[in-house]
Amino acid sequence: MAGREATLILLRHGRTAWSDRQVFTGQVDVPLSDDGRAQARAAARRLAAFRPDLVLSSDLRRATDTARAVGAASGARVAEDPRLREERLGGWEGLTRHEVAQLYPREYARWRVHHLAASANREGMPAVATRALDAIGEALDALPGRAPTLVAVTHLNTALALTGRLLGLAGRGLVAVGSLRPGAFSVLVQQESGGWTLCAHDVGVNDPADLPEAAAPATGDEPDPSTPAPGDSRGRVDLRGYC
Repeated sequence: MAGREATLILLRHGRTAWSDRQVFTGQVDVPLSDDGRAQARAAARRLAAFRPDLVLSSDLRRATDTARAVGAASGARVAEDPRLREERLGGWEGLTRHEVAQLYPREYARWRVHHLAASANREGMPAVATRALDAIGEALDALPGRAPTLVAVTHLNTALALTGRLLGLAGRGLVAVGSLRPGAFSVLVQQESGGWTLCAHDVGVNDPADLPEAAAPATGDEPDPSTPAPGDSRGRVDLRGYC
């Protein structure tokens, strides 16, 4: 990935019915709730200003449905990669926190203190970071242009592990950036040297405007020929002087 600038936007999928019940979802293919679909559409409208070259998504429905909303709003191509799936949680999947605490007390206690390593029921955050980084690296390397923009639609643990790895954090520092709400996103920018900077984190669609804005697209029924296509940097949010 080194050798040119790039922008990576990590978007967590919208809410699901399991989100409200605090159920460990892992890689169970749970769909978006009505609120989650509304979050996806709202995030898509905001991210369209970045004019992404590609929207890369986990292949789980809650992510792909969110990604398709971003693709529809921005005109960008949408692709799927299972390496962006959520952390595999084994026997925890489908259980509430209370149920996991009762059935797997030692593992749950370790999870509560941010123990990130693999266990009998956890893939482990380091492994998640490695597979997600491979997916992002391959996608960015395949994109043309001097400074491509990639939106990656993924899951909470995957987004946190990937952010920590890109920032060079190790151990429990992998999740030091803090949580990422459903439908919220983070923005990272890569310099030509290969180093990454976290420009914004956990940005929700209802948060105050804390990112520079691009010119608003035309609102008529017909496409405006002056509106840049995906991959065209004209009018795109430029974060290089902002980070």
